[in-house]
Amino acid sequence: LEIGGPMAAMYLLCNPDHYTNHRFRYFYWSSYVNAARYVWHQHNEESSEDQMMLLKINGKIIGRTPVQDYVFRPTEFNNITLFDWIRLANIEKKTRKGQ
Repeated sequence: LEIGGPMAAMYLLCNPDHYTNHRFRYFYWSSYVNAARYVWHQHNEESSEDQMMLLKINGKIIGRTPVQDYVFRPTEFNNITLFDWIRLANIEKKTRKGQ
């Protein structure tokens, strides 16, 4: 395996091998596919393990997944596709003043 001088220098200096002006979002499509399959195969399919964020709100622990964020989105966003939801939605924590 041969590596050019500039690439070797970038590796040794721990610099990235490319630069971009865009931050990409992570999208684990398998959890969305599993949620869609569950609707049709509720009794045949074993439930798969999805990553869940646990939140403590008013002393209660609540689980939240990205799939639930899309499925239970507000009605004014019903016409937004899954692709646009992932691309455009930002999750922000409400402050006590804003509640």
